[in-house]
Amino acid sequence: MAYTIVSALLGSLLFSMTLVPLLAFLLLRKGVPHGENFIVRGFKRMYRPALVRAVKNPVMVFVGCDRGFWRHADAGPAAGQRISARTE
Repeated sequence: MAYTIVSALLGSLLFSMTLVPLLAFLLLRKGVPHGENFIVRGFKRMYRPALVRAVKNPVMVFVGCDRGFWRHADAGPAAGQRISARTE
């Protein structure tokens, strides 16, 4: 089973390092405009007010991060458990 996993990882590495850049080169070399599309503009429209609010209230950002950390801290002991079934 270990050989299968290693083979899959090496195959995906080879695929991602060779074919993906080649396809990106072939598909993206046409005259692509270098500007923002409507999706990026929409996300920026939502992101900038949130960023300004976060910069003005750093204590609230810290409290929110702290609450999120402690809310999920109990998942720590389960992080090392096995996901797949045992093969003995």
